[in-house]
Amino acid sequence: MELGKVIVDGASYMVIADAPVVTVPVPAIPAGSLSVSSDNKLTSEGKKAALKSDMEGQTPVAGIGYINPPYTVPGTLSWDGVLSGSQESVKLTKSGSGAIVDDTDSGAVEWTVVVPAQMPPTASTPDPNTSYPGTWTLLNANQTKLNTVE
Repeated sequence: MELGKVIVDGASYMVIADAPVVTVPVPAIPAGSLSVSSDNKLTSEGKKAALKSDMEGQTPVAGIGYINPPYTVPGTLSWDGVLSGSQESVKLTKSGSGAIVDDTDSGAVEWTVVVPAQMPPTASTPDPNTSYPGTWTLLNANQTKLNTVE
């Protein structure tokens, strides 16, 4: 079976909040670096291939400022470190490492509202939403054909 391109250790990604939410900074996470599990034995051109579990276990980020009109007094968001929406291939039985991330360059994230943004005074009504959707995107072409299993 021929696999498509796989994401490897060190791939850069950015995470944004979907409109109409505006984050500070923009994008919210301008250049995260994918960290692949040390026990993963799958490699591609000398770098460890990302497993689905790696995409779900990135470093969480808190304290991202946001507004969402009419809530223009900033609040804060956090992200749990899960890069969702990745395709996965069949399990590779030779290595037992798990499902690899195959031919994926973007997906979904969920932002959690930590401190709600508010309407300007005198209303000061807080944002009633507890979460917002977002998107992650690979920034570099750090995807290669899977060519070795060590």
